[in-house]
Amino acid sequence: MRSFKNIIILLLLVGISFCQGQTLRGTLEKKMAQQYRIKILAMSPKGNWVIAGKHYDINKDTIEIFSTKNKIQKPHLLTKTLDIPIFLQEEAVVALAKDKAVLVSLNDRRQKVFDNIKRVFASSDTGTFALLNTADKLSVYNNKGASYYEIDSVVNITKDNVSKIFVVRKGENKYEIYDTSSQNKKKIYESPVLIKRIEISDSKKTLYIIEQNSTDKTESLVLLDIKSGNISKPILQDIDTGDYIVVSEMNEEGKYFVNGQTKIPKNKNVEIWYGNDGDLSKHDTGFDPIDKYWIITNNNHVSAIDNKDSKKIFLSGSDKYLFAFKRGKLQNYTVDNQNIDLQILDTQNNTAKPFDIVKSAYFTLSKDGEFSIYRDLQDKWVLCNLSTMKKGYIQDHSLQNPVFSKDASLIYFDSQKGIFVYNIQKDRLIKISENLSKKVKILNKESLPLIGSYFKIYRSYLKNDNSVLIKVRDDEENKTSYYTIVNKDLKSIIKSSENYIRDFYYNRNANFFAYTLENYNKPMSLYYVDDHKKEPIILLTNENRDAAVKNLKIEIINYINSDYQKLKGILYYPTNFEPKKKYPMIVRIYQIQNDSANQYDIIGYNNPASFDLRTLLDQGYFVYLPDIVFGPKGTGLSALDCVNKALDTIQNRPYIDQSKIGLTGHSHGGYETNFIATHSNRFAAYLSGAGNSDIVRSYFSYNYNFHSPFYWQYENGQYELKFPFSENKKLYFDNNPIYNVEKVNAPILLWAGKKDENIKWDQVMEFYIGLKRNNKDVIALFYPNQGHNPSFNSEDRKDLYYRTLEWWDYFLKDKTNIDWINKQMKKDAL
Repeated sequence: MRSFKNIIILLLLVGISFCQGQTLRGTLEKKMAQQYRIKILAMSPKGNWVIAGKHYDINKDTIEIFSTKNKIQKPHLLTKTLDIPIFLQEEAVVALAKDKAVLVSLNDRRQKVFDNIKRVFASSDTGTFALLNTADKLSVYNNKGASYYEIDSVVNITKDNVSKIFVVRKGENKYEIYDTSSQNKKKIYESPVLIKRIEISDSKKTLYIIEQNSTDKTESLVLLDIKSGNISKPILQDIDTGDYIVVSEMNEEGKYFVNGQTKIPKNKNVEIWYGNDGDLSKHDTGFDPIDKYWIITNNNHVSAIDNKDSKKIFLSGSDKYLFAFKRGKLQNYTVDNQNIDLQILDTQNNTAKPFDIVKSAYFTLSKDGEFSIYRDLQDKWVLCNLSTMKKGYIQDHSLQNPVFSKDASLIYFDSQKGIFVYNIQKDRLIKISENLSKKVKILNKESLPLIGSYFKIYRSYLKNDNSVLIKVRDDEENKTSYYTIVNKDLKSIIKSSENYIRDFYYNRNANFFAYTLENYNKPMSLYYVDDHKKEPIILLTNENRDAAVKNLKIEIINYINSDYQKLKGILYYPTNFEPKKKYPMIVRIYQIQNDSANQYDIIGYNNPASFDLRTLLDQGYFVYLPDIVFGPKGTGLSALDCVNKALDTIQNRPYIDQSKIGLTGHSHGGYETNFIATHSNRFAAYLSGAGNSDIVRSYFSYNYNFHSPFYWQYENGQYELKFPFSENKKLYFDNNPIYNVEKVNAPILLWAGKKDENIKWDQVMEFYIGLKRNNKDVIALFYPNQGHNPSFNSEDRKDLYYRTLEWWDYFLKDKTNIDWINKQMKKDAL
């Protein structure tokens, strides 16, 4: 009888818990449907209109179009759009909305809907747009939605960023290319073989047509002069099946650089890894890339570039020189970005000679290719005139991210202490305005990658030579401002603001601006300003949708660690805080966090994984975000010290229950949480996600996220240990969580995605096994289909979200009627 009663009681408790969970979910999702962030999506060329999205946590499909000239005019509303709407001059916008396209007339507010559409293309300057339907028929319209013509059997489309749209049509026994940029379609090319790809040259003068032979599947190249219609078919020697052709202009007079890459599959039965290999990433891809290169001159002459030693070759911007380096030659994986031993190839004399060793493969070229700038192994900036091969040094090591003026007469630099400009002809470096002695970043620059993403090799220049648009950050005061610099004169766009500016958007000429402002107690608002007016105008605010946020309270806590470094922490007070009550507290850790003190948080699943600040505050928790820096003691011990000092500073506050404090972190914060759990008795519970538990094993592992051995992360990366393991083993041992796993003295919840390629999930499994072996209270959540972060809006992310809330309630609020936790905490529950 007693057993039957116990079962009834258990079922009732489970039922109550289930109902409470459903009630909480309903309450939270109601708030998620009210609170939103604003995301700026586009601005019309002349700044008359701004498009912004209202990003609710549970959907991001509400888009509004705002007039910047008519304050009274209500915004146009678009919903369920898949792509960012495209402006058609200043008259209309067109957008894809699931299987429909929507055309919105901006002046008379009319909307026209087109059914069964899968892609939208538009020429913003001409106002022409094209819709590809589900039957692969392309229809071309003017900006009022009037039809020009149709093209059926479309197999490929390409467009530039402004005015040109080209279409490949499959006809009977032939392929055709049409220019659809105007009201009359124009057939510009046809071929009896498959047209595999079409691309537009950077100058917009040439169309690259890649054809594929039907017999052996090799690719061939056709060059079409868009204006004259002239066609050339250069013959590329030694093209093989599987070669993938990429074409680039060397000048606008008909000289081209062609790269053909073959992917040679690796042996599937055995992988051979060599100790002197500096290019291990090929084991990830499963193939060896073989590169071939050709130069095509304006008389259609083709010359192959000798590449027997398998170098990577890239454009300089000059039609005379190319650059080359052996990938991986200097890579020892002690740093994230490898040094490269650069050669310069003279295409006219067909000679190659050493150029220099470039630190961290960070190499920047002017637009015309006349100059290059890079850091050498002594960390000095080296400027080279590629016409004369004369090199000079810019001595200030603190300069960052060089960008050339369009005419290559000046180089602008970001820095932590203001903005600097170097006059190349005068060999003179000057600082622009002593009033900007803060962290400065140049915004209106074009940085075009010249080679793959593994390398920081760019052609970088200002978009507008008549003005420089900059962002200025005061990290100490947590303030941001924006300026334009015209002829060395400063013009304020946004005055120094304590509010957080999440989005900043500008038009093509950088004279009209849209931005968002927010703060921890102020929902986001959308503003617009132009460079002729002093005061911004407000286009959108959501303050009425989240009135409760105005009552939030935070406190910036100042403390000093054992290395005498001044640090800050953000202490968030519970919603409806009452000083006479006692509250539990959750401490979340990573590294520097105080710069988020002016950010607006909304309730939602897609906040940082397993951490929803607003919900925790609404549920009656203090939340503390202390800063962590790393010193000579090592990563884990430094984190422990910083957290202890941060807690010491607030330990005498009577409204914080010191016996009910939880600690949590994700990724690097997960490692820190693991380590602190093995060295502290200040916490009632822990929650650690996707964190390393054995840094010695991790040091000697291969990281498939970074495509690299992982030891660089410890020596010169985020862990900041500075020494290789072989030179200071004690440092690694002292900061390794797994070596003290038996000392964890509070329950811990671990989680990981089993597809995590950054921190392998078995690092979390190892910590779980160590805790289990030592009879500690541990629960581990493993999500088979997730990576380092659970996918946004996935059911797995939602599962983790609610388990996190239940975990804290169980241990910090004594709500012990949670069945899945009781299976661990009540020893006879299983």
